[in-house]
Amino acid sequence: FLLVPAQPAFPPHSDPGLWAGLSRFADWLNLDYNMAPSLHVALSVCCVAIFSRRASRTGRGLLWLWAFGIALSTVLTHQHHLVDALTGWALGIAAARQVSPPFPQEKVTQ
Repeated sequence: FLLVPAQPAFPPHSDPGLWAGLSRFADWLNLDYNMAPSLHVALSVCCVAIFSRRASRTGRGLLWLWAFGIALSTVLTHQHHLVDALTGWALGIAAARQVSPPFPQEKVTQ
């Protein structure tokens, strides 16, 4: 955020209605140029990359679909741009590999 500060290209949200207080609090916590990488995407991808190692094939597919949905939602709700989501995805993969390297392949002996 400090090396490449960015501003959203979208106008600020209008009246958040019922969530006005929570929205103001979240804006107060955010950094002014908190865009790339998307930390929402990075955290979800990091978790899914680690959790999916122990999941079934169907579970892995659902987990990755969930991570993709989170990434897509940050773009479609105008909270982030596509580059923010993509760099967040890359950061999430890199972080997962750093904190939890892939399991070594177990040799099956008979």
